[in-house]
Amino acid sequence: MSLALKNPDHQVPVLLDGPYGGIPKGRLVDFEKNLIIGGGAGAGLTLSMVEEFVQTSHLRPKDEMKVVVATRDPGMRFWYIQALENIAARHSKSETIPRISFQIHETFSEETAQNPGSEALKLEDGARVQRVVSKECSQLTTEMFGVHFFSGRPNLPAIIHQMADQEGTSLGMVVCGPSSMHHDVCEAASAEQSKIMAKKPGSARELWLHAENFS
Repeated sequence: MSLALKNPDHQVPVLLDGPYGGIPKGRLVDFEKNLIIGGGAGAGLTLSMVEEFVQTSHLRPKDEMKVVVATRDPGMRFWYIQALENIAARHSKSETIPRISFQIHETFSEETAQNPGSEALKLEDGARVQRVVSKECSQLTTEMFGVHFFSGRPNLPAIIHQMADQEGTSLGMVVCGPSSMHHDVCEAASAEQSKIMAKKPGSARELWLHAENFS
């Protein structure tokens, strides 16, 4: 920064290296269904996946995406909804409405039950969040995305099974979150892939998983 301040008109190449970005560009276009899972700060990764899906929805109008986000931060809901508002605004003139739905799971209520004394502030914040839920999404965002809120951790194996349990379908999955989330998703994905290899009736045609390191 100090170098840039001393030489405001000088341009130099800069390499950026971060925790996200290991997914080949356009890879998700290969699948009829996409499941994007984010936990905590990993929710940030889901937004780039959403934007890419919206941008290419006119090329695959029958494809669908489900986004599952889990957070223990009561304030994350506002930030995430605002990010969706921005995406919806950028693509408001799109002729194709993407088939995409969101499940936002808030786990701070579970933590409060386990530690009632230390989590009093989170309880208050959680109540405030619940009071404004009906006012959060603009009409534009509501029309483009289906957003649903839940209390407690998501049942990831059940969600994965539900999306993979359709004969002949192809499912692309991305997960970014804590190690416990990685473990649950990888175990569920392996179970579904075993069914594919065994050619069990009703199983998907293909299941691809990318696990991004949590940061």
